[in-house]
Amino acid sequence: MKKILIICVALVPMLFASEHAVNDVMQQSNVFEESGIRARVIPDGAIEIEELLDLRQEDSIWYYTSDPTLNGVGLTSAGVWEGGIRLTPTELTPYAGWQLTAVIWYHYDGSSPSGQVKIYDNNTPTQPGAVITTEPYSGSVTGWQRVDLTTPVPITGTGDLWCMVELNDPGSGFYPLGVDAGPAIDGKGDWIYFGGAWAELQTYGLDYNWGFIAIVEESGTGPITWDFEDGWQDWTHTNGQVFPYGWSVEASNLHSSQTLPSAGAFSIWIDSDAAGSAAGLVADTALSPLLIPNATMDWLKYGVCNWHYGGTGYINEVRVGLRYYQGGVWNTAELKVYGTSAAFGPAWDSVDVSTYATADQIQIYFYFSDLSTWGYWSVFDNVSIDATIFMADHDVGCTEVVSPPEGTVPT
Repeated sequence: MKKILIICVALVPMLFASEHAVNDVMQQSNVFEESGIRARVIPDGAIEIEELLDLRQEDSIWYYTSDPTLNGVGLTSAGVWEGGIRLTPTELTPYAGWQLTAVIWYHYDGSSPSGQVKIYDNNTPTQPGAVITTEPYSGSVTGWQRVDLTTPVPITGTGDLWCMVELNDPGSGFYPLGVDAGPAIDGKGDWIYFGGAWAELQTYGLDYNWGFIAIVEESGTGPITWDFEDGWQDWTHTNGQVFPYGWSVEASNLHSSQTLPSAGAFSIWIDSDAAGSAAGLVADTALSPLLIPNATMDWLKYGVCNWHYGGTGYINEVRVGLRYYQGGVWNTAELKVYGTSAAFGPAWDSVDVSTYATADQIQIYFYFSDLSTWGYWSVFDNVSIDATIFMADHDVGCTEVVSPPEGTVPT
């Protein structure tokens, strides 16, 4: 799976790496002032960018030149202008089918307390096409500013996307938009719309990139289904034991009378009976990858069988639920229990999970326990939910959270 991308290209003028560059900077500043624009060095103490990244974007890729907080750009007198970046198929093709969902830009000095972000369509390498969407921003906080798009922009990967921020610059000593030390990434990192014309900062003799980031995410286009036909498919299990003591991808007809509907060649099984009467407690939790719920998430669907004869010595159970991260903490929601009084399946089953569609992340779990008896076996397959994979192989301390009533899930 592709990981969520943060594309960061910075551009700006007047950055110095050493004292001998001061005269050059002053000359550049003069050139900029003649155009009605000037630059200024940004002080130390920039806000860490990680503070503005949503948890859903933690595992991200950055494209950037150097520290995009080293300088600021502003007008010599009040006016409106735009600064930003051009993303080409080179950056976008790996994320075809995803969406551009937010931008982050470096607000140097708190001027321009309101304005808007603009995303433009493809046109030519030197001028964007029509505006696809706009998003207003407000606030005079200095440092990184994040603007989430109400209407995400689909990424085709076949053309450019221009990501710009429009600034209401008060002029006269203010520098709304930050830049790096350069050199500018030609045609990509230093675009400016000023005085009715598109240009690069290099046009003004300023070889820098804007402090600007574009965030993209996988599109939530519908349910994801795990059929386990090619292995675990990024699911994990917690007890560290191999089959039959732990969940495992095995032939779907392992116990032929309990083969699940539409099982294909493989399903996930655990088998207390095969583990033997002297095995003691057999218990294990199977966990999905970490997921982001889609707004339309409604039903968790799956095929399942929990097989036993009932009575002392022949009981096992399966508990199905969600772990969900909301309000800064992980919680557990048990959804269904199979086996407390009778065997179940093989059959399809489902449960309404729309209550958890607003959670930041979720994980699906299937917990098996033979209740310290000589139990039988359980199997599940074709698990489907309307969500997007966020991160694989990520249990987030799951063994401490998924805790059925009889005790903590064993590790």
